[in-house]
Amino acid sequence: HSVYTASILKKFRSGENWGEKDFSSQVMNGVAARMTDDEIAAVASYIEGLYLLEE
Repeated sequence: HSVYTASILKKFRSGENWGEKDFSSQVMNGVAARMTDDEIAAVASYIEGLYLLEE
């Protein structure tokens, strides 16, 4: 999953957008635009390590 997350963050960073009126996409574009490749890799790795606690 980290490969997918990293690829999506890189698309946001490059300015690709899924709807100019979509506020969430605008926020992600702005955040990802400031991220380095190493930061993207770190976030993707962190997210991959998250899991749902089963009760």
